[in-house]
Amino acid sequence: GGGFVAGAAVLIGGSPGIGKSTLLLQLLASLSTEKNTFYVTGEESLQQVGLRAERLGLRQSPIQMMAETQLESILQQAELLKPSVMVIDS
Repeated sequence: GGGFVAGAAVLIGGSPGIGKSTLLLQLLASLSTEKNTFYVTGEESLQQVGLRAERLGLRQSPIQMMAETQLESILQQAELLKPSVMVIDS
C-alpha cells in the first residue's frame, strides 16, 4: 500500500520559505518518469520555476507547467493534459 489515492486532494502547508514549492517540484520530477504530471504556479513566473528546477537538476523532467491564478483556466488546461498528478502551488 501507500502512495497517492486517485482523485484525492492533499494540502501541503507551512511557513513561507521552508521549501514547499521545492519539495513539490522534486516530487513531480520523480513521478514524471512514469506519470503525466502538471505543475501550476500562482505566485512565480515560469522562468522562476524553471531556474529552481535547473538548480535542482530537474530541468530535463517532462513536467507540464503553467503560471496561472484563474481556476477556470487551470481546469481547462488540466482537461487537455489529463495529468495523473497535478500540483497547484499558490
